[in-house]
Parts: sequence; structure tokens; C-alpha cells
Amino acid sequence: MKHSKSMTAFFSKNHLTYEFGFDPMQDDPKIIAENLKIIGQKWDLIMITEYMAESLAVLKHDLCLTIEDVVCFITNARPKKSHLSTKTQEKLLEWNKSDARLYDHFNKTLWKRISHIGEEKIATDVQKMRNLIDQLTKKCVLGYLPNKELQPDFRTYQPPGMIVKGIQVRRFHKSII
Repeated sequence: MKHSKSMTAFFSKNHLTYEFGFDPMQDDPKIIAENLKIIGQKWDLIMITEYMAESLAVLKHDLCLTIEDVVCFITNARPKKSHLSTKTQEKLLEWNKSDARLYDHFNKTLWKRISHIGEEKIATDVQKMRNLIDQLTKKCVLGYLPNKELQPDFRTYQPPGMIVKGIQVRRFHKSII
């Protein structure tokens, strides 16, 4: 894989494509389509961050798991979305053409899977997950703190300039658990 300018260019152009092992500088639509095909053959499920609960419900169904097996706390969600101009969005989509195709393709694939399983069944699982997260949060979570205020074992990677919050959990006696 030949990189232009810098070995770190993959952080700004088609980062997802790079993470799947493909050349992030590649913009040829035929090669991008072939990469999507390879990814689809290799991975049974690509989870979509914006639809994590639905993705987890599909995973639950595929692997015959329970709600308890897939429920999780969200620790690194960004607190707000940025509002980019249409022109800037278009430029970013063009610059990250491969990632945009990858996202669109697997987002559609996820929703086809949801439709196949049953939208009502997935919606029920999502609601059960949310209810269980609420219960576990009330029982186990003291609060959400800036990453740097957490005990070292509970910190996650925090990119420069980003605010990442983590979970401060309650301490239980062994007899309670």
C-alpha cells in the first residue's frame, strides 16, 4: 500500500476503509465496490454506531443470546453533534468517498437484516435493552465523569481536544453481588 505525504494520512481520509485493511487513498468506484464485497463476505455483521442498540439486537438474534448478554453502557458518546454547512458535508463525502460508500452499504444491510428478523421484534429488544440499562444505571452508576477524573483502570483513550466521559461505578461488598 503506497501512502502519499504521510503515514498518518489514513486518520483523515477513509479511516474506516483503512481499518478494514484497504488503501484509504483509493477512489476508484470499481475497487471500492470490490472492497465492499470482500468485507461483506468476511464479516457477518457490521454494526452501525448511530444504531448500536439495533445492531446489538441483530447480534443477539444471530447468536441466540439474551438481552443481558448484549446490554452495555455507552462510555464514549460525543455530547453534541457539529453542524456543518452543506458545502462542507459534500466536500467531506467526496474526500471520504470510500468510507461514505462503506457506511451507506452496511447501514442498508443492517436495515435489511432488521426487516428480515422483524422490525417489531428488534424494537421490542431495543426497548428491553434500554429498560435494563436504566435499571443497571440506577443500581451501579454513581455518575459520568471526565476521563481524567476516573481511576486509571477505568480510563479510555482520549484524543487531543476531545472530551470523553467515563462511568464511575458504585463499589459493592462481595456479599451483595
